[in-house]
Amino acid sequence: MSYFLFSYLAACANENTCEAGTMLIEGECQPYNKPNPNAVDPRVEEALESCPWRPPVQFDSSENLECGYNEWGIVQCPWTVDFYADATFKWTFSEEVEYGQYYCNGRFITGLIQENVEFFGSYSPSERELMWDSILYQRMD
Repeated sequence: MSYFLFSYLAACANENTCEAGTMLIEGECQPYNKPNPNAVDPRVEEALESCPWRPPVQFDSSENLECGYNEWGIVQCPWTVDFYADATFKWTFSEEVEYGQYYCNGRFITGLIQENVEFFGSYSPSERELMWDSILYQRMD
């Protein structure tokens, strides 16, 4: 697949903010562990309040990337990431679509899909750019 799985969870930056892959739980940055991949974790919804945007919001990749083939060869198009108010996201890339839940920790965003796979991103409000799984996206609204 065209995404990277990060197994290392970063430590806390300070007592009020945590790095991607961790959440502020009972005053401490702790790794986000979801024991049941199909369960809705209430921490996800609570963490939406710290997002740097108000959903729904859509991002398109800053350049066209591979998204399939036709009779002439490789087709390129923008990849998209949509974040919704119910703490879910849809990531359309290549010929794939991933759905999952997300939470924010300030400008850091973590997406969770069914197999307990995490995607990490960071958002720059001044540039309106999202770096998601090593791909740069532009906010579309």
